[in-house]
Amino acid sequence: MANIGDYEKTYADFDWEAPERFNFGRDVVDRWAAQDRAAMIWLGMSGEERRLDFAQFSVLSNRFANVAREMGVGRGDRVMVLLGKVPEWHAILTGLMKLGAIAIPCAPQLRSGDLKFRAEHSGSVA
Repeated sequence: MANIGDYEKTYADFDWEAPERFNFGRDVVDRWAAQDRAAMIWLGMSGEERRLDFAQFSVLSNRFANVAREMGVGRGDRVMVLLGKVPEWHAILTGLMKLGAIAIPCAPQLRSGDLKFRAEHSGSVA
């Protein structure tokens, strides 16, 4: 039994209803921060647990965005991010989104030659 009566019509009529402008940091994180909503339960390798809400992510991402802006990072700039699996990684990426900058995630497992290659070929400013 099909769950779509007329696939062709449904496909032709479909619209994502995407806004003209969208910024995940402001439109999602900051909006949900006002509603006191849980964002993450982080479990560390040694068993530690951290609970963070969207308000905390909003503050952390704003702090990082401000520091990056003071360093000269702006809209469209590429920034390499090398950080382990910690909640701050998400706050940094969200802060870069708020600036309109482009994150280039780099795993801590990368070797110095890999990082050098990415730094030289990615167009990153930081």
